[in-house]
Amino acid sequence: MDCLHVTAVDGMTIRGNRFSNCEAFDVLFTVYGSAGSPRNVTIENNFFDCCRSGYYSLQLGSGHGEQWTNFAIRNNSTDKPMTIAPGCRA
Repeated sequence: MDCLHVTAVDGMTIRGNRFSNCEAFDVLFTVYGSAGSPRNVTIENNFFDCCRSGYYSLQLGSGHGEQWTNFAIRNNSTDKPMTIAPGCRA
């Protein structure tokens, strides 16, 4: 299970947190149905201690028509990569 799986949000700040002991991803963003992709998101000053079986501490997902708009990702620390998945429009 992901520590935080975010779908269809418009306006979110994730700041000053520590994510650890997550199974797949620390934070995963994906589209959900017709609600659209997450947008207007700030992710800053967090620590991502990633994952038992996962590959990425933070992922903007792909494969469902995601379109990433107004994401600010800055000043985070992590022990595994972050990714904007291939095939997405950013």
